[in-house]
Amino acid sequence: MIALATLAFASCSTVSVRTEHDPLTNLAKYGAYAWAPRPKNGIQPGPGVRVQIESSIDQGLTAKGYTKSARSDFYIVYHITRSEQVQVSQYTDWGYGRAYSYRYGRGHYSLWPNYPISYAQVTRYTEGTLIVDFVDAKTSTSIWRGTATGTVGSAQSNRQKIEEAIRKMLESIPPRT
Repeated sequence: MIALATLAFASCSTVSVRTEHDPLTNLAKYGAYAWAPRPKNGIQPGPGVRVQIESSIDQGLTAKGYTKSARSDFYIVYHITRSEQVQVSQYTDWGYGRAYSYRYGRGHYSLWPNYPISYAQVTRYTEGTLIVDFVDAKTSTSIWRGTATGTVGSAQSNRQKIEEAIRKMLESIPPRT
């Protein structure tokens, strides 16, 4: 039963990705991009994570025909957040075997055969979110946002999740025409 609960929880730990943009904005008209300066507040990723995020986005956009340039049509800025989460799962097991009985004080108490036993499993984990914004260089308005949320794990697991998140995010970006 616990193994099943662990498997069910593990299957929920994939990366969840959401993208949004103004439907009236033609993203394909934007051709060149540049990285905006990193915000001073918030979580600052380590150099390895920063390089991985930026190179994954660079590769994905290059594959779609966008170019990195000092004279850009849009800027890319990203943010990282982290929060501690708690998942509580409650289970009821109907038991097996004979009745259970015990003496307490002057009385004798017993439970029927196969009486239900309820228990809870509490799991604590860290959830990380990567938010990527494309901002119009002329108007400074957001033209596209991608958000990915997943469970923070080992360094190798996090690298794979970042790559998966960025790949899924960029699927919604149209190729340049």
